This record gives sequence, C-alpha cells and structure tokens, in this order.
Amino acid sequence: MRPLLLGVLLFVGVTGCALTQTKPEQAEKPFEVLLTEAQKTYHNKDWARSESLYSDLIRLAPSNGDLWFRLGNIFARLNKADQAVAAYREALVRVKGNSKAWHNMAIVQLKQAANSFQRLRVHAKPGDPLTNEAREMFEAISKLLRRSSPTRGSEN
Repeated sequence: MRPLLLGVLLFVGVTGCALTQTKPEQAEKPFEVLLTEAQKTYHNKDWARSESLYSDLIRLAPSNGDLWFRLGNIFARLNKADQAVAAYREALVRVKGNSKAWHNMAIVQLKQAANSFQRLRVHAKPGDPLTNEAREMFEAISKLLRRSSPTRGSEN
C-alpha cells in the first residue's frame, strides 16, 4: 500500500510541476517591447489597456518618473482622481521639477474641489449659508478649469 501511495504522490508532484512551467510564449515581454505597446495604447487612447501596461512597466522599473506620470494621466482620463494624484506624487518623488506632473495634479485636485462644492450645494439643508459660498467657489474653480488649455503639453 505504501509503495502505491508513494507512486501516486510522485506522479501528482511531477504532473503538477509540468503544468506550472512557463511556456515560451507566456514568458514576460522585454521592457522595450512592453513600453512600445504601452505607448501605442496610450496614443490610441485605449486607457484600460494602457493602465494595465503602464502598471506592468512600473513593476519592472518603479523608479521611472515618466512611467508614473503617464499612469497619472491614464488615471485622470479614467476619472480615477485619487489614483491619478497618487501617481503624480510618485512621479514627483522621482523628478521634483516635473512641471507637467505638478500642473496635472493641480488640475485633478481642482476638479475634486469643484465636485466637493457641487455636492455641498446638493446635500446642504435649505437656507444653509454655505450654499451660496459653495456656488461661488464652484463657479470660480470652473472658470479656472476652462482657462486650463489641454494644448499646453501636459499630456505627454
């Protein structure tokens, strides 16, 4: 009985190892190939695929500020404001003088502030004196956001 049990365990172990081996076509792509694919999806505005590819690239090169910046842009496009701000901060840890990251992070945060003031107006009790101030703040922030030109190169 014991030799049979040992044989079964050995067979299962060998079979399990064979199933978990990575096939050549499943091997990780080289960084440069992955980067080219990520850049292509980014320029084609395939944000969901871009998010996945840039996340993979960051796992391979976590100190690359440009990758973090691009991921911040992707999160901003996907309306993932908190994640966008976090990614821009990561980019700035690596390159403090990245004016585009500072700019884009500020725009995302302005949009968050406008949203907060808008929600205050919706949820405030009737007659709340902060409702008027929230309206004024929302309008002022909206005016600022309209002035921010997407052609200033903050996307690259």
